[in-house]
Amino acid sequence: MGLKYSERVSSETAQSVAVASEIPSTDQLYTASYYASNLGIPYERNEHWLRFFGTVGDRIVSSLAPSTALDVGCAFGFLVEALRDRGVDATGTDISEYAISQVGGSAVGHCRVESALEPIEGRYDLISCLEVVEHLSPEDGRSALANMTAATDQLLLSTTPADFNEPTHINVRPVEYWAEILAELGFFRDVDHDATYLTPWAGLFVRRDQPISTMVKDYERRSFLLQSEVFELRHAVLAHHAKIDALTAAPQVDGELAEARAKIERLERELWIARDAAVGAEASKGAATAQLRGVRSALEAAQAHQQMWDALITQLEGVNSEQLGRSLTELDRVRHRLHEVENSTTWKVGWKLLAPYRRLRGRG
Repeated sequence: MGLKYSERVSSETAQSVAVASEIPSTDQLYTASYYASNLGIPYERNEHWLRFFGTVGDRIVSSLAPSTALDVGCAFGFLVEALRDRGVDATGTDISEYAISQVGGSAVGHCRVESALEPIEGRYDLISCLEVVEHLSPEDGRSALANMTAATDQLLLSTTPADFNEPTHINVRPVEYWAEILAELGFFRDVDHDATYLTPWAGLFVRRDQPISTMVKDYERRSFLLQSEVFELRHAVLAHHAKIDALTAAPQVDGELAEARAKIERLERELWIARDAAVGAEASKGAATAQLRGVRSALEAAQAHQQMWDALITQLEGVNSEQLGRSLTELDRVRHRLHEVENSTTWKVGWKLLAPYRRLRGRG
């Protein structure tokens, strides 16, 4: 098994050297801008990442119950913090000095700058390596896995099989590629541990010294369960498609659908009626507003006339009644005197004498 591993390493060395020669240094790669823009949601101490790693910590503790743990490629130490908060003696390593400088909470002092290519001192109940080995060349990836499996009997591994867009992903491989390497190192997937709380492709790999027949039995059992689940889901999807096709082809047969459509049509009619009523009400409102403006103008004019009459009445009320009586008496006296003059002989003679003059003025 070791010979096969060595042969594969030598066959990939030339490729890894060529790739590595084009990669910038770690200090140039894993800086603040990398963590802010290359991981989807900015990788920082925010609610999203603390909640995510808190959930991961809960699942690890409840299902694996490790006393000691090491997170290789720990970045800001979120998983280390989550495990320590749950009573696990957890530590972390990362090659980025910037990332280690961002460690907070209970992980402070328990994360250090260290490459995954360096041998790991001591042993751990669990080692986790999340989205790390795809950043390494094929040779370095194998070396990192060899270092990790030498220091534990349980490895929680997650490495993307499809993200080729991230510029530092130089070794993206399908899940079976990593499973084969781990099998050569004596580690096999624990088919009963569902690691999808991490990613859909994550898995727990454990050291096993069992007969091949036992491992085949376990894989066949898990394979059958997955195939059965897929069959049931496919059958359910096909059944739904068949029902949809039947409803589309003959919707009148389905009473509930017909009733629902009738209700929709009724509601649509009511909606149009309500809209028409609203438009009519708006028009009536406009006419009423115009009439109201006319009434207000007439009322303002009437108020102005009323003010004039009130002022005139006030003036009349201010006149002295004795003065008014004297004025009326004097007016009657003047009228009487004028009447006497008009009936006098002098007036009559003078009126006749002036008749020609009046005629001349009329012609002029």
